[in-house]
Amino acid sequence: MTRTQFCVSVAQIGILIVGMTCLATEQANGHTKYQVAQHEAGPSVPDDAVIVVAHVDVTPPYTEAATELLKKYRTQSLTESGAKNIEILQQINRKNHFTIIEEWLDQKALNEHLGLTQTKAFRESLQPMLGSPYDDRLHRSIQ
Repeated sequence: MTRTQFCVSVAQIGILIVGMTCLATEQANGHTKYQVAQHEAGPSVPDDAVIVVAHVDVTPPYTEAATELLKKYRTQSLTESGAKNIEILQQINRKNHFTIIEEWLDQKALNEHLGLTQTKAFRESLQPMLGSPYDDRLHRSIQ
């Protein structure tokens, strides 16, 4: 019997910082059993941090292309000094639906990010793939 431990970062939204650890136990019959153990919440989000939650729905034929575009966006954006964290989530039962959760140092950092050529190019490339409008909302942590 072997045990593998891995962490899955689900999201950081305002005061909700969710972390889950899954313990997978491979049993002799080849089936894997999962147990979920919760951790205490991590460090709080700074008062002036800005959390952006965006819902991105693309038409099904663009699912693969959108996935690659979103990964590239995350990689490029995380190189910016004001980027604290960026998570890209894919809905389990509708693979063409994504949620982007971004944590920025402050509003100034977010504004700088939105003004960058690479951010504008991401939005322009994503536009023809969309099945519904790009829906992004700004949040602050409640302390």
